[in-house]
Amino acid sequence: MQQGEDPALAPFLQMLDDHVSAHPERLQPMTTDLAAHLEDLVGAVDVDLNAPLETDGEEDEDRASL
Repeated sequence: MQQGEDPALAPFLQMLDDHVSAHPERLQPMTTDLAAHLEDLVGAVDVDLNAPLETDGEEDEDRASL
């Protein structure tokens, strides 16, 4: 395992793959109604996809300075 890898990620993704393979009928298309609902939920959140991820503790420090 490389530094920074989450040991739970591979088993989770395998479980997800197994579930989708076993039950493809449960997959649902992304509809415009669902997209609008998701936009309502998180639309006001600005995300910089190019920004580095915070490391442990940085988020707590940011909150402490507010």
